[in-house]
Amino acid sequence: MESKVEKQRAEMESRAEQQLQAMEQQRQALERKMEARLEQQRQETELRLAEARPKTALEALPGEALEALQARLLSLQDAQLITEEELYALEDRCADCIEVMATEAATHPAVDRVVKMVLLSERMKVDESFARQLRRKHVELE
Repeated sequence: MESKVEKQRAEMESRAEQQLQAMEQQRQALERKMEARLEQQRQETELRLAEARPKTALEALPGEALEALQARLLSLQDAQLITEEELYALEDRCADCIEVMATEAATHPAVDRVVKMVLLSERMKVDESFARQLRRKHVELE
């Protein structure tokens, strides 16, 4: 009888050990799943923070974009679509932007104005239309 009881006890201990192992495996699987979810949330949060962070002027206005704008302004003046005075006023805008690029955010008025000029230049392919919009929005002759 004692051997029967011991056998039952051993079986119960074995089942309990198996259940403990199964529970431990489930716990580890849940822990891995939660760690993966936390890592995903961390990456998403970092991405949102990076997107929410104000861009620097250098990020908003890469050098090649500014160079392309300046070249297009010269071509407009060569084609006599803008006057020399208008060209100088627009160049002044670019110079004002360049002066603050290293220290200011993209939201600085001088940077914002040139960013808008670059966008116009990139999207308005007809020189006459581009010149008219520059005159309308960005040229202030003194």
